[in-house]
Amino acid sequence: MSESSEAEIQSWNGGVPEVEEELIPIDIPKFKHLKGFASNFNKNPLEMVKKSIEVNNNLDDASALGPFLFYNEGVSPIAMTKLVFGPDFPFDVRTFLFYFFSSISHEYTILSKSTYYCLSRIAFPDNPQQIQIIFDCFASAYCTCNPEYNYDLASVIAMAKTLLIASGYNIPNGKLPLPRFLDLCKYSNIPDNHKMKLYDEINKKPIPIFFTFTHFSSPPEYEKKGMLKKIGGLFKTKKDRCFAIDGFVLKYYNNNTMRDLIGELDIPGTISSFIPATKKEPDYLLIRRKDGGSLGYKISKEGVRKKSNHDDYIAYAEKEDILSWANTLNLISFWQLFIDTLQ
Repeated sequence: MSESSEAEIQSWNGGVPEVEEELIPIDIPKFKHLKGFASNFNKNPLEMVKKSIEVNNNLDDASALGPFLFYNEGVSPIAMTKLVFGPDFPFDVRTFLFYFFSSISHEYTILSKSTYYCLSRIAFPDNPQQIQIIFDCFASAYCTCNPEYNYDLASVIAMAKTLLIASGYNIPNGKLPLPRFLDLCKYSNIPDNHKMKLYDEINKKPIPIFFTFTHFSSPPEYEKKGMLKKIGGLFKTKKDRCFAIDGFVLKYYNNNTMRDLIGELDIPGTISSFIPATKKEPDYLLIRRKDGGSLGYKISKEGVRKKSNHDDYIAYAEKEDILSWANTLNLISFWQLFIDTLQ
């Protein structure tokens, strides 16, 4: 397996997990597996699905293709999402995902365990409609297997999303605080004592999370700080500024003492990119709003925000630093978009 392929099945919370034997249904069909299927699937998922259907007559049905892909070791969650939401996917997306998430035995299985095995096998896009489809189908599969729990779909969806957020904020130096966890899942009718158990379980065994727009094999730096060069002043010179992420806000200071706050911008709704060097410009970080609007604020000496009229934000650094900042900012922007789907 190539280094890039290996990275696509390994997140900071672990790799795509092997399913416990007792959770594997006994009626999973037997399939013929093409040589090198996973590595080739990760490069061209649709082509490999078509080739697999040619040698497995039963794979032309979503109920068989779901478990076939679910249990194929080495399949990248990123490639899976690209396949499912691609324009030429030959099955109804919701039908396929229902069977995909039904590939383990959910009966009497705690929700944190079901999310651990299912939601680690698909990468999350920064598209709220596609996110909702993923959770609708997962919750439908879980509730279908557990009618005696008397959970409605909306409650399971809200709880599963909260478990994903808790996993996303499970890093070595901190976890999602319990009050915040309970606030996020307040729309779920799952009993409070069970929510507490789920909180404990997900912190012990967080979901390995993958994204279509970025990747983290090391824990994200949600409180990232560092020096970047920013153009400013009358003569538009590049000056070192200290940047720091504070929640969903990017702040920048005159220097690394972080006493003189001179500007900030709200991260949600932005997209951050690495722009490679040209003959006239070195590598730089470009931040823009997805809607094309203005972004950023000047901070007065009294600490008052004054809206900027800039529609982009540029900072300079070495390539690796820029990529690190861009990935982190895009992830934080995603989490606000994701949290908004809970409303």
